[in-house]
Amino acid sequence: TVSTDTASNLNSALTNATATDALTLTITDTSLSSLTNLLALDTKTSVAVNASSITSITETYANLNTAYSSAGISGLGNEAVTITDTQSATNVNTILGKTTGVVTATVSTDTASNLNSALTNATSTDALTLTVNGATATASDLISLDGKTNIAISVTATSVSGTFTDLNNIYVINSSNYSNLGDENITITDTQSATNVNIILGATSGNVTAIVTADTAAALNTALTNATTGTDVLTLTVNGATAQATDLIDLDGKTSVDVSVTATAVSGTFANLNTVYVTNVANYVNLGDENVTITDTTSAGNVNIILGATSGNVTAIVTADTAAALNTALTNATTGTDALTLTINDTTLTSVSDLLALDGKTNVAVNASSVNS
Repeated sequence: TVSTDTASNLNSALTNATATDALTLTITDTSLSSLTNLLALDTKTSVAVNASSITSITETYANLNTAYSSAGISGLGNEAVTITDTQSATNVNTILGKTTGVVTATVSTDTASNLNSALTNATSTDALTLTVNGATATASDLISLDGKTNIAISVTATSVSGTFTDLNNIYVINSSNYSNLGDENITITDTQSATNVNIILGATSGNVTAIVTADTAAALNTALTNATTGTDVLTLTVNGATAQATDLIDLDGKTSVDVSVTATAVSGTFANLNTVYVTNVANYVNLGDENVTITDTTSAGNVNIILGATSGNVTAIVTADTAAALNTALTNATTGTDALTLTINDTTLTSVSDLLALDGKTNVAVNASSVNS
């Protein structure tokens, strides 16, 4: 039995010892910045070297693994460990499984899924430097990794996907637990309110893909303040009694996906309605059967364009014109159920055929007060 001493002193003194000697060795070190002397002592006796005094070790993975795997060293298993070289998650996990102490290590960059799967022995008190790469990281993997280290996780993955709850956990509630977040594309996997989607839109400069809970055009437009680029992939469905054309135009500028309009009525100026129903009609779906109200007085030609864009009823005040001109222009007013306010400006009519035809194109009485003969 050899008097206790530091690993360095014992190793320096026992120059003639071999592995067949039965030397009972106990080291007194509490901290080792190298395992060289301890591993050397292991080769100088057939009795396990007692290393129970050690509270911390700093070394390469290879030497740590050798020490922990050796039957010739006892007393290890509760010390803090620092792995000095960058190592794979699998190798770091091996050391994590050898001690109940805190492990400090830089883990080789990998996908969130691979890191999470490999680091089964890690806890939130370990100081693991983790960098997540790859095409897509799931929010659930990132949250799990956050529970496996006390260091902010660097996320360099180009996209993140998950439920709103998980994404909100990462980007809002525990955002300080991550670094390099804010420019990745994000996919919200569950249908969410516009308000919740807007939270995620505000958390990244990347594109957000989401199915937004159906709502009125006004409510959707008001909530989605962070959808500003038009490149986000937001599936929007407009419901409710009436949608304003201005809101529909704004929503079109907030997504790269066609806006579904199931509202029963649309209202707006001719210019805005023309944008929705003619110029950018390809940017909307389910248009064409709603009642439409043109809010500004406009020509019969303009009103006729909107009449041709919907099978619903059109309400409009038409700019006064001759009975012939109005009748010629309003070719799409065929049902007599449209609420067109028509005023003829003829003073003399040689025939009432145009006036009678106009009467069949609106459910509002035609104003013919200008006629005196």
